[in-house]
Amino acid sequence: MKLRDDITGARPLVSVLVPSFNAQHYLAECLESALNQTYPGIEIIVVDDGSKDGSLALARSFERRGVRVIAQENRGQSGAYNAAFSASRGDFVQYLDADDILDPRKIEVQVARLAGAESTAIASGAWGRFRSSVSDAVVAYGTLSRDLVPVDWLVESWSTGEMMHVAGWLIPRRVAVAAGPWVEERGCASNSDADFFTRVLLASTRCLFCVEAKSY
Repeated sequence: MKLRDDITGARPLVSVLVPSFNAQHYLAECLESALNQTYPGIEIIVVDDGSKDGSLALARSFERRGVRVIAQENRGQSGAYNAAFSASRGDFVQYLDADDILDPRKIEVQVARLAGAESTAIASGAWGRFRSSVSDAVVAYGTLSRDLVPVDWLVESWSTGEMMHVAGWLIPRRVAVAAGPWVEERGCASNSDADFFTRVLLASTRCLFCVEAKSY
């Protein structure tokens, strides 16, 4: 598969995939951060995973702004991510938990970095935790805050306990396909992101760290 820039001169499309389960207190801010990206070539897909609160109605209120909403019976976060990926068509994939927020330039910075790399490189970014506002977030930098080959990234992560949260990554679609789907067995739910992104790393050739591509 070639990126759209190679074929038509258009920008590569980025799919922002959001699983939502009882997330009505967080979802609006999450979706606003996706809609406010400075990179214009994005599609946003929310999969409501059988929410019992007002999450589905809230998500549907964003449809008039171009957000696509899919409702399904509860399959867990991994099942929601798989459903969102199946419905997507982007050249790049941005996974985004419903309680996380993207800096406005996050996707733009990572697309630009990957544009100059081989097609199987992936991008990571700086991130920080917050309680009530991203202005409170403290972005931490460590041994993963640099370009690494995939095996070295995994060795550093396992040796130091450092991690990259779900929203920190930007992945070419071909790498996501090669890695395979998220594991949906409920017993693996607590570690499904580590399993998935380990496979993503091993399906890639390089991990490029983007210091200005922040998420929270």
